[in-house]
Amino acid sequence: MKAVHLVSANNLQLLDIEDPPAPKSGEVLIEILSVGICGSDLHMYETAAIGTIQITEPMILGHEFSARIIAVSPDAQNENGESLEVGMRIAVEPHVACRACEQCLEGNPNLCPTHYFYGVFPDHGALCERMIVRASNCF
Repeated sequence: MKAVHLVSANNLQLLDIEDPPAPKSGEVLIEILSVGICGSDLHMYETAAIGTIQITEPMILGHEFSARIIAVSPDAQNENGESLEVGMRIAVEPHVACRACEQCLEGNPNLCPTHYFYGVFPDHGALCERMIVRASNCF
């Protein structure tokens, strides 16, 4: 499959990469339909960094995206506990919190000490054809 990689500042390359694996428990495989480009993407493109995060190896940008589900794990459910199905069109919340720490359990996933974002180094984003995402991040 094809994916756009930020290789270094001001250097994007369209590369062939392996297809994602089958989704594991709580995951879905999605086909990317659209990706928005925001200021943080532009900043990462121009400087190969965002805040204190330095991009040290090629990565796939894109944290604002919509998709179509093409495969689901048996227990794939959204945040409301509703089953996700192949063919559904979704938007994806790019912020991935652990959902188990004190902050998450108190309803403050934005303060999760182990959170990450799809499309922010070192986690690949959606400027690709397909990717695996957490089912509970699908809307």
